[in-house]
Amino acid sequence: MRQEPESQARKHLPAFEMMKNNIVKNLEKEGVKEIKIEPQVDQLNSYYHEAISEVENDELPDGVILEVVNKGYLLHDQVLKASQVKVSKKKVDKK
Repeated sequence: MRQEPESQARKHLPAFEMMKNNIVKNLEKEGVKEIKIEPQVDQLNSYYHEAISEVENDELPDGVILEVVNKGYLLHDQVLKASQVKVSKKKVDKK
C-alpha cells in the first residue's frame, strides 16, 4: 500500500460507500433527515439556517440563500444541526 497508496485506497471505496449508506439509512429510520434547501429560491430562516456569509447581489432580495456551505439536519422535526449558508445582500451605495 505504501508503494501505490492511492490505488490501494480506491479498492476500499465501495466498502466505505456501503457503510456510509447503511449509517444514513439507520439514521433516517431513527428520524434524522437533511434540511432541504433550494438555493436562489429559499429565504433564510434563522431556526433552520445559519448565515455565515453575505454576498452582494442586486438580482435577489436580501436573505435569499445562495449556497449551502454545510448541510443541516433535523431529528423528529427539531433542529439537530443548522445548515450553514451564504445569503444575498443588496449593494449599499456609499455617497
